[in-house]
Amino acid sequence: MANIKNEFKKKCIVCGKLRTPAQFYISKSDFHADGRLPICSDCCLDKSLNDDRTDIDIERFQRVLQQADKPFIAKLYKSTMAETEKNCPDKRGAEKIKSFIGYYIKNLNTLKQYWTMTYADSDFGNQTEDTEQPQELGEPVWTYGKLYSAEQWAYAKAVYNYWIAHYPIRSVDEQEALVDYIHNLIIMDNCIMNNDDSLLVDCNNDLVQSIVRLKSMGNDRDADFADWYADTMTIVEED
Repeated sequence: MANIKNEFKKKCIVCGKLRTPAQFYISKSDFHADGRLPICSDCCLDKSLNDDRTDIDIERFQRVLQQADKPFIAKLYKSTMAETEKNCPDKRGAEKIKSFIGYYIKNLNTLKQYWTMTYADSDFGNQTEDTEQPQELGEPVWTYGKLYSAEQWAYAKAVYNYWIAHYPIRSVDEQEALVDYIHNLIIMDNCIMNNDDSLLVDCNNDLVQSIVRLKSMGNDRDADFADWYADTMTIVEED
C-alpha cells in the first residue's frame, strides 16, 4: 500500500530525500514534466557554495545546472549578480547566494528564449569582465513624474525595474534614455486611449526615436536587445 504522506512528494536526485514540490525551483522547461527542477533548492545552494560557504563557486554552480539540465548563460549570470546586489544589499554569504540562485532560475523561466535550452546550449562567454564597467547609478530623475497618475507611476516603475534587472543600464546617459523611452510609452498610451489622432504620429515618432537612442547605447549587446525589449513588453502587459 502506498505511503500517503509520500504520495505528493518528489525525490531530489542529489540528496535522495523526499521533499514537497515547493522545495524545488519551478522550471518552464519542456524537459521537466512536473514543472520543477530535479534538484531540491537546498542542494542547489549547498552544491554551489565555495568551501567556506561564503560565496558562490562558479564551476560548482555550473555543475548544478548541468545536473538539472538548465543552461549556464554568462550574460544572465552577470545581470543576475547585479540584480541580487541591488535587491539584497544587506544579505551576506549563503543567504545572498540563495537569493542569487532563485533569481537566476526565475530569469531562465521569465525569458522565453531559455525555455527550450538545456545545459548543452550553455553560453559561457566572458564570466568575469564586462566590456565597459558600470557606473554607480542613483535613482532615475523622472522629469515628468509629477504629471503621472498612480497607475502610470506603477506602469513606469514596473518597466524600469524589469528592464534594469535583465538588460543592465551602465551609465547615466543610458538611464536617462530609458526614462525618456518609458515616458514616451506613457504618452503614446494616452494618445491611443483618448483617440487623439492629431498627436498620434508625433507620439509614435518620439517613441521610435527613444528606442533607437536606447539601443544605440548598447551596440555591444545588439543581439540581446530585441529579446529584452519583447520580454519587457510581455511582462508589463501581463501585469
